[in-house]
Amino acid sequence: MGSVLSGALLVLLLGRAPAAETGPPPAKPHVLEVEVAALDTEALDAGLRARLGPTLEGWTITVTEDEGATETEIPVLVRLRDPGGKTTKRTLVAHGETPPSRSRDLASSIAVILRGLPVTTPHESDGHVDPPVDPPVDPPVDPPVDPPVDPPVDPPVDPPVETPPPETVEYRWWIGLGPHLSLGGSAPVQPAGGLDLQVGGWLVRDHLQPIGELSWAVSVRDGLSLHALRLGAGLAAGASVGKARALWIGGVVAPRVAWVHIADAARRQVWMSSSVVGALVQWRWPAVVVGLRVGVELNLPPLSATGTDAQIDWGIARFTLGVSVGPILRYRRLRRGPAAGGPKPSPTPDQGREGAVQAATFENPPR
Repeated sequence: MGSVLSGALLVLLLGRAPAAETGPPPAKPHVLEVEVAALDTEALDAGLRARLGPTLEGWTITVTEDEGATETEIPVLVRLRDPGGKTTKRTLVAHGETPPSRSRDLASSIAVILRGLPVTTPHESDGHVDPPVDPPVDPPVDPPVDPPVDPPVDPPVDPPVETPPPETVEYRWWIGLGPHLSLGGSAPVQPAGGLDLQVGGWLVRDHLQPIGELSWAVSVRDGLSLHALRLGAGLAAGASVGKARALWIGGVVAPRVAWVHIADAARRQVWMSSSVVGALVQWRWPAVVVGLRVGVELNLPPLSATGTDAQIDWGIARFTLGVSVGPILRYRRLRRGPAAGGPKPSPTPDQGREGAVQAATFENPPR
């Protein structure tokens, strides 16, 4: 009887003994899945551990590549799954020139986002509530950081109109002075000589030359003399020859008006036309030009002067030859502005109300 009572008492005591308290289940390690070749998985994992510590336990982090990658910027899609199964997605950009540097930059961004997310546990998802336990002493945690806010996107604007670099435009012209000789008339040949002062310039890629001319001619025979002043302007057309483009060959037409003074026993003046049609050859150096003109002198009307003992005839057509030597002068212009045919940008405050800045220089280069 006493043994039965002792057994019953032992059973009662064992039934009332409190069950051994069980602590929370051990923490589940985190899972990191990286599917981006431009990142270093080990460097990314080390960066997350260093920044989050125990907070990282139980999380599943998946990183996949997004579109628009460059050498220093890799867009990625990050999926953050907390211990309770709640998933958060973020699109981030990993900056850096090497996989380790890009991985460390991405770890910093993920840590900031993960600290600001609320964490659910597996028990909260199925409605089960754990019995109250003494709260664990957590290590000091950094204050919560607000999740990054995407900066506002500015509305699209038209790209600025690029102004081409300044362009230097150079114009070359020349001054020539030299003698000329003309022959013609009835036998014997009646020559006339004089001096020519000419001014011209090369235009249209050296194909055209406007030429102005002031000329003096004289013919003397047995006390009879003819002095003529000729003034005219013409046009030469041709092209440069050779690799250095130093030789210019072309043709020239120069209409001229002439005032002729005839002196013998009596004196008189005559007006006439005395034009030139011929070929023009020029040798050009950096600062000097030598010209040779060969052609026909056309006199309208033909001139015939009779003196006491002589007669001088300037017929309709006379052979003429002239040489000139002179300097080459340059006019340079610095031009700023849009390319031909393009839109004109609005002038800036530095350009002032006058528009684009223009500067010109006029110089004779050293020999």
